[in-house]
Amino acid sequence: MKAARSNMLGAAGSNSKVKYSRVAADEDGYIDLQFKKSPPKVPYKAIALALFLFLIGSLLIIFGALLLSGTIQVEHPDRTIPVIIIGLLVFLPGFYHLRIAYYAAKGFRGYSYDDIPDFEKKQTKNKRRLLLIHRQTSVTFPLCLVSESRRRDFVKDEVLKQQQRWKQD
Repeated sequence: MKAARSNMLGAAGSNSKVKYSRVAADEDGYIDLQFKKSPPKVPYKAIALALFLFLIGSLLIIFGALLLSGTIQVEHPDRTIPVIIIGLLVFLPGFYHLRIAYYAAKGFRGYSYDDIPDFEKKQTKNKRRLLLIHRQTSVTFPLCLVSESRRRDFVKDEVLKQQQRWKQD
């Protein structure tokens, strides 16, 4: 039986183009490449939306200020205050996300494109996967409310904790 088995392995090994190597006995089976960050994906649609909100909000604030100051004549100047309020409500999210995109592009520490919400369907698969991890662990906060980089750190920590549990057993 053993001879037939070695013949089969020898025949398969000679025809195969796959090269195998032995894993050292002191390694735990994980490599550093597993935890290496992939290059950031720039969310162009979200940045375009932020730029649009920023510009519309700026125009509404300027137009409302001109109406309120009397440069542009209106019958009821008190009705111009809602224009400024709407302008502020549109301006703030646009400015916030543009600031994150600018700092992420310049490479400032703590800023990443992952902090800008992306409107693609791939994100729902990641949320499902992370919610599954959330159910398997004893974490009490919802992972869908945490930025992508912090989620990766959390998952890496959970993998390390699981490895330590396996080593203890």
